Amino acid sequence: MITYTIQSANRSFTVPVMSKVLSDVEHFWFVPKGSENSYKEAGAKNVIPVEGTLPMKSKQLNAALDFSFNRNTYCVTMDDDWISSKVLDIVNGKKKSKDMHLSQIIDEMYSQLSVSPYYIAGVTSNTNPFYANDSISKKGMISGQFILHKSQDNVRFDNDVSCIEDFDYVVAHHIKYGGLLKFNKFLVNFHMINRGNYKNNGVGGYDLNIRKEENLLNNIKYIEEKWNNPNLIIQYNGFGKSLHKKVKWSKLNG
Repeated sequence: MITYTIQSANRSFTVPVMSKVLSDVEHFWFVPKGSENSYKEAGAKNVIPVEGTLPMKSKQLNAALDFSFNRNTYCVTMDDDWISSKVLDIVNGKKKSKDMHLSQIIDEMYSQLSVSPYYIAGVTSNTNPFYANDSISKKGMISGQFILHKSQDNVRFDNDVSCIEDFDYVVAHHIKYGGLLKFNKFLVNFHMINRGNYKNNGVGGYDLNIRKEENLLNNIKYIEEKWNNPNLIIQYNGFGKSLHKKVKWSKLNG
């Protein structure tokens, strides 16, 4: 069984789209305490308030994990701004993509994760079928916007990381479990802050104000000092750029 969760902050206007996307499954909204009524008024059926002060996405994610694992289920965590979900499709030898329902993608990920030694599964931020393939990688970065978590995993997001919490979480899984499952054929598109626009012009809990360069650099320093791992090479090439290209993922737990 899988519990579907959405992490959102001051963005109740996203409820109609996400409710439609997840209309075939029960799902739960994890939002900052005090904002739950706006989500219910927007049509959200299951809203769970989380104590904290923005930025607090790690707390919302951890609340979702604890809630799901207490139900003895796997957990899906996701952002509130889904755009599309597709799968690689080879047509006459050419790479194309076709629509695939998000719950179908999750079901396939579940079938593989449940028989693997790993505890999380996900996809890359790639949405171009040209770069997709049918492989399942065991190492590397996955998008924090959409992750499937195996029940009873005892790794949690670090509440002291105020941005790039997904990066730190993926590092933790490589160090503790030796990797993860990364499905390279799925093209799941959420609104990305490094695709030309910040989330809906900076509205909500994960806006530019908490992702500013100084804060990002402070988080990078904290993560480096926390793990003190020579194979965790964080390459900073400017705000919004990839940080993980030089990480030696296969050696993190060596």
